[in-house]
Amino acid sequence: KRADDFMQLKYEEDKKKEEIFAKRRAESKSAFEIRKAIQKVRIAKEDANWESLKLDLEKVIREELDNTGSIMDQLRGESANELRNVEARLQKQREAAEKKETDKQTVQELERRTTVSELALSNLEEAIAPLNDRSESSIKDVHDNFGDAEKAVQEAQASVTSFNNLLRERGFCIVEWETKQALQAVQRKANEVHGNIQLTVNQAYQARDAGVRCAIAWQRLREIQGIFFKYGSQDMMRKPDVINYAKRELQYNVKEETLNTIWGRLVEAGEPGVKIEAFHLLKAYLGTVRELERDAKRKELRLEKEQAVMNAKATLVQKCKDASKPVEDATDTVMQVEKTVNPLAAKAKVVASHRMIEIADETDKRIESAKEVVNAAREYIENLVDDMDARYRDDFKAFVKVETRNLELQLGRLDTRLIRASNLSQHFRGQLPERQKAELHRLRKAVRNIVRYNMNTREITVDVLFAQFDTDGNGEIDEQEFVSFFDNADKDIDLKDLDEDFNSKDDGTLEGTEMRTVFPSTELLGQAMQEIPAKDCSNLESVGESEEDKVMSSDGLVAPDETVAMIEPAGSKKKISVDDADDVDLEVVESLEFSAETLAKAFRFICEESNRKKSTLSAQDFSHFIRVFFIVVKTTAITDNQSVQDGTPIRRLEVGEVVEVHQGPVLEGSVDVKRVFGRALTDSTEGWITTSGNLGTAFLKEGGSTFKVFKETVMTDGFDLSTSAFQDSTTLRETTRKMNMGETLYLIEWPRKDHASGLVRMKARVKSDGSEGWVTTIGNQGTVYVKQV
Repeated sequence: KRADDFMQLKYEEDKKKEEIFAKRRAESKSAFEIRKAIQKVRIAKEDANWESLKLDLEKVIREELDNTGSIMDQLRGESANELRNVEARLQKQREAAEKKETDKQTVQELERRTTVSELALSNLEEAIAPLNDRSESSIKDVHDNFGDAEKAVQEAQASVTSFNNLLRERGFCIVEWETKQALQAVQRKANEVHGNIQLTVNQAYQARDAGVRCAIAWQRLREIQGIFFKYGSQDMMRKPDVINYAKRELQYNVKEETLNTIWGRLVEAGEPGVKIEAFHLLKAYLGTVRELERDAKRKELRLEKEQAVMNAKATLVQKCKDASKPVEDATDTVMQVEKTVNPLAAKAKVVASHRMIEIADETDKRIESAKEVVNAAREYIENLVDDMDARYRDDFKAFVKVETRNLELQLGRLDTRLIRASNLSQHFRGQLPERQKAELHRLRKAVRNIVRYNMNTREITVDVLFAQFDTDGNGEIDEQEFVSFFDNADKDIDLKDLDEDFNSKDDGTLEGTEMRTVFPSTELLGQAMQEIPAKDCSNLESVGESEEDKVMSSDGLVAPDETVAMIEPAGSKKKISVDDADDVDLEVVESLEFSAETLAKAFRFICEESNRKKSTLSAQDFSHFIRVFFIVVKTTAITDNQSVQDGTPIRRLEVGEVVEVHQGPVLEGSVDVKRVFGRALTDSTEGWITTSGNLGTAFLKEGGSTFKVFKETVMTDGFDLSTSAFQDSTTLRETTRKMNMGETLYLIEWPRKDHASGLVRMKARVKSDGSEGWVTTIGNQGTVYVKQV
């Protein structure tokens, strides 16, 4: 039984193996059929064969693909890829065939256009044939013939252009060998045709130009024949005809010997006259003889002119020498003008404005007069030959021009010097507005010093002083009230004691005032120096006087370079002239007698400086007017007493600090220095300060109250920017004013730091519109908005 079971099991296993082998044989057969169909498709070459093979492959795949078992997907992919590859290859073959056909068509079209070019060349050759005809014709005939040829030229050129355009567009894309060979053959033929066309076109234009020249020659020949037959007869020009022709056409009277010469050379023996064939020789001979005779006349005239110029040379030389006298006079005149204008630059600094106008007008008159003298000298030279022979005037002028060259150069230099003089005069006149403004500033300062002097002597406040000006009590000072105040004001003061500027050179810039000045002689100066005792300088160091400033001579006198002012006794008056002002200092100005007109001018200027539209001063404007600020220019001390010797230093004032002056300057007699009582704006320290030492050293000078905006900022009503009022943007816009770069500000309160914001702010007044408020001078990051000037 075990044997039977074993045999049964073995039989079943063999049967299964047989089934597997049979299945594999069937799969292999199906796969073989499919791959055989794929191979047939792969080698397909034509579209018709391709379609049938494609259908066969699809049929085999439908019938056999399911029997391929595990390689079914692989076979399906192979068939699909092969179908795509074959279809792409056949598509390329179709495109190549199409391109080959297109290239053939292109070559055929190029060949056709070459044929058109050959036909155009033939037409062009026929069209230019009439242009080569040299028979008698006019220029119009030539241009008419060329009109027909020009159309043929255009057609030929158009055919060449058409061929080249097609060749550039398609010819360079041809790569197939046979087609390319055909294209090159067409190109060789076309190049030959096109070269012939270009050559023929050039020949056409050359034939046209030659035809025009020929037509012109024919026209000229007809003109010559017309002239010949006009004066000749029977193809001959006899002697009377030649004489008539020369007289009318050549404006020449033929002499008998000239006719005999012509007949001997141009007329054959036995002939009655000149034939038309020799007419051109006749014309040339007559023209040559005419010019030879004219040359002889010109030579005669030239020799006569040279002799006349030679005879007049001595006279002309003497006239040229005489012409130097007006030139010398003109030079002297210009020198006098230069002596007038050269000092103008210096005078502009010392001469009063009303005198500047007079000087400028007088200088301009002198310059114009000098110009007239120079022009008269130049005109004299130009008219030297007016009385000479008019026939040779141009030659005389040429001779005179050479002889007077140096004089002309001198006159040219005089013109340049006069231009310079005129420029100096104009520059001098241009300084008039600046000078007038400086005078007004100085007049304003003088008036302010007198007002402050009266306020100090009366020991009254600014409000009381304003009330004394404002007599009608309306809160405004008008011009009449301002002028009336000076009727009773004390003006018997030495302005030099109040203002260092009055120690500068001037000729009386305070127009309308009386000035008494002393010019000490050398003898008086020596006596004064002997009478001045040596000063005790032990306390000068406390007021900042340097050691070199305290130098005294060994005998106790002041140093030799110090200036000693002598005061002339009262009652003696001396006016300073312009010339005096160049050599002396204006030391003393006593008892200024201001005229009403001068005071009114000062008042109007003060109102203008206050920028008020109405011509009055308010209490605020008046307060700004009489305020005086000094800036420290050399370290000094502020003391608690007017006397230098009795005073105790409070602190040192550093260079650049600004002091508001309440009283002074006054002369401190013990050490002969000027002192002011004021308040240091940096910390409000009040005390007495020396403005200048007894040797002239300056410690303070007026100024320090003017500032300029260097970077845009804003002006506010209040000092503190951190208040709630300024946090609101609307309120901020309504209470601020934009400060533009370059605007000028006048100091009201010295800059101080706002600790809340870190800004340094000052109260100021804007010069342009009089606005007042607080302005940031230095930002919390160190940015400078406003600087002192």
